[in-house]
Amino acid sequence: MHGVATGQLSVQAESMEKDRAERTALFIYTMGRAIHIQNEFVAASFKKHPAIAMVINYHLFGNRVPQSIYDVHMAEMNAHITLYNVWRGQVVRELATLTKKK
Repeated sequence: MHGVATGQLSVQAESMEKDRAERTALFIYTMGRAIHIQNEFVAASFKKHPAIAMVINYHLFGNRVPQSIYDVHMAEMNAHITLYNVWRGQVVRELATLTKKK
């Protein structure tokens, strides 16, 4: 579908004289085809369709985070959580002390 949409953009750039009805028909066809393919994906539970595996693998390889970077960020988050828990404990203790003084 991406190819059809790209082709439509080049058609628009090539010839502004294209009939509006023809361009609209191409967009409607493209949307209808995309819905048909989407229904195939849903029917295949998104995991058994051959086109899905390729797209998912491409996405994972292009956007994955290396384990070393993940570990660094997890360590930073855990340090922040620990500091928050210490701060929260101090606040609770100080509130308890203030309440007893009243």
